[in-house]
Amino acid sequence: MVAQGEQSHTPERIVVVLGPELPLLHKVELGENHQDSPVMVGEKTSIYSGPDKQKIVSEAEVITDYYDFLSRVQSTAEKDSGAKAETALGDARRFASETVFMTKTEREDATRGLAAHYVKYLAGDSTHELLLFVPIRRHDHSQGFVSREIAAQIKNLDPTLAGRVHITSLEEGDDTTEDLKKIPEKNTKIGIFDDWSVTGNHLANALAHAAQSLDREGLARFKSALEVGLLVARDDQLQGGFDAIMQDVEASHGLSGVPVVSYFKSPARQQYHGPMPTGSHASVDYGFEGRIQAMRDYLAEVTHVDERLPWMAAIVRQY
Repeated sequence: MVAQGEQSHTPERIVVVLGPELPLLHKVELGENHQDSPVMVGEKTSIYSGPDKQKIVSEAEVITDYYDFLSRVQSTAEKDSGAKAETALGDARRFASETVFMTKTEREDATRGLAAHYVKYLAGDSTHELLLFVPIRRHDHSQGFVSREIAAQIKNLDPTLAGRVHITSLEEGDDTTEDLKKIPEKNTKIGIFDDWSVTGNHLANALAHAAQSLDREGLARFKSALEVGLLVARDDQLQGGFDAIMQDVEASHGLSGVPVVSYFKSPARQQYHGPMPTGSHASVDYGFEGRIQAMRDYLAEVTHVDERLPWMAAIVRQY
């Protein structure tokens, strides 16, 4: 495992973890930050439909409500028999003991930590430039949300660097794309940022999009400047999972061992062995909301009570 502040590498890829491991949620003691941090949630019975109404609750309420729900699933399934009960019981137990939940404070720590990492890079040489790549279609999604937060944190940490931090789509006509044609690639980093990678699809697509855009604009030499930045990476990703996500894209688009920087690491391992890391700014769909939906449906079927999803699976995304 990569230690805090250290890096591991193979000849193909460098992975750097800047911060600590996110704690398992059931080990977290609820404090003032959890009471004071607001979360917008929706009242609904299905992840596939919009909420009947929205309300603001605290992170503490989200967490308490979540464990109340898992407790009801577990107690119901323990009195039941059959395949559905066995599956629901196993999931309830795993989710109760293996959930990792990024709070607002932790998200701010992560964006600040990544920002500090790039401040060091920019401050090290007055010719260094940082581009945060956000495809146009991802501007209003997690990639744009995280990139804007990191860019803002860099400017807060050192306002003198503002002119060397750019959010770009690498599209024709983008001012930043034109500027790249005038500078050497060795003085540039092009970061692809996100909160986390679940299946790897968005990450792989963003890498492919960036490589294609650079090729199209006659900037193929800048493909060596690409790197990935995440707020949190899972253990299985740090121990080789990124290769499974990225190698096909790299081979197809002339990339080689794109580096990865993550602030937090997470003990969670793959979606079929427990819940995905999730957060107060947006709950994860695949590997998290979907399995909570299955537990909720099981509970409704057995108890004949059409209760809502727990707040943890009904967070209104901030992007």
